[in-house]
Amino acid sequence: KEVIKNIIETIIDSGLRLVKILLDEQKLYELIELIRARNPNSEINKIEDLCRFLCFIVVMKNIERIAHSISVKEIRELVTEVVSNNSTPAYEIVRYFSVLNTMEKFTKKEKKEFLCLYRRHKNNIFVQKVLSLRTQHYFNTHTVEHDVQQSICSEIGIEYKPRMLRKGNYLKK
Repeated sequence: KEVIKNIIETIIDSGLRLVKILLDEQKLYELIELIRARNPNSEINKIEDLCRFLCFIVVMKNIERIAHSISVKEIRELVTEVVSNNSTPAYEIVRYFSVLNTMEKFTKKEKKEFLCLYRRHKNNIFVQKVLSLRTQHYFNTHTVEHDVQQSICSEIGIEYKPRMLRKGNYLKK
């Protein structure tokens, strides 16, 4: 178990190093200035928005890769132990993504976990946005009980839209 926990921690730590670099404000401004120097006619606000968006996409993709690497049902408990020993928002996000990747059904238990995590980071808009987007993606690709999905949509401030097409339930013209 200890060897597997060390491997899990190494995978997460190495993946998060890149995330840390991408989220470094100083490095971001250096990139913005470099692009501005090469494109002096471009608006600085547009360059900054584009750089932030691209960094966000790369961060999300990297977190997905980390979570995918540890998304095995048989080691879920070990992942939870590693995360509890390194309780940082980044570790918590990776664990949550991993849980989404390995669970069979999003139930009230997962809803409770999501709400707890989301509320714990109420002052961190980045963490909330990441959790929100990944949960919405899960809802768009899996069948989830209406009441569970509706309460999460309410918490994250989006309109609840039930999926119209279900197996055997086709829209009528």
